[in-house]
Amino acid sequence: AEEAEANDAASDVVEYQKMCIENNFDPRDFHESDDNYSTANSLSNFIGYCLLKVAERTKCKICPPIFIEPKNTVSRDPLNSFIETRKLFSKYNYCTPTYFANTVFHTCEKLFRDNRDKNSHVKNHAQNLQEYIKNAIESNFQLLPSCGHFPAVLKIFLRGRFNMYANYLNIHGKKVHKAVIEGAAAHA
Repeated sequence: AEEAEANDAASDVVEYQKMCIENNFDPRDFHESDDNYSTANSLSNFIGYCLLKVAERTKCKICPPIFIEPKNTVSRDPLNSFIETRKLFSKYNYCTPTYFANTVFHTCEKLFRDNRDKNSHVKNHAQNLQEYIKNAIESNFQLLPSCGHFPAVLKIFLRGRFNMYANYLNIHGKKVHKAVIEGAAAHA
């Protein structure tokens, strides 16, 4: 019963997100569900991780002011409330995405969810999807940093999202096809 309820909630979230993108998507519009709020905040935490990885590797001076909140500041973006709470109770430094970074990467997530199953049988699907999302974001957000590190952040972000989605499919597939799997295993 709990699994069915969780699956219903997950499908409601996906349906809600599709509706949002069709009607001028706003990642901060989560008034209908606490699940949307926690999912969006968790995604912002992951976005911060992706930004930090690229910022540490490249030592870029252009990306951080655009994508990363300055250290020792409190973000007023509701998508960062999870990160802000974790900062209070942790000895670790967290990378807090700016309002702009959250908007860009939550839009990337929306594009990923809408297109992850399309053409999945085509060779180099991950690279094609990354290129599609990169082009869509670059055409809609003219304030992206000129340093060229956005594709590197997007690559880390999408790799994580593909791995999470594959894990979800494995777990969900085992639940849905449990009887078939066990029946086949019994005849092996």
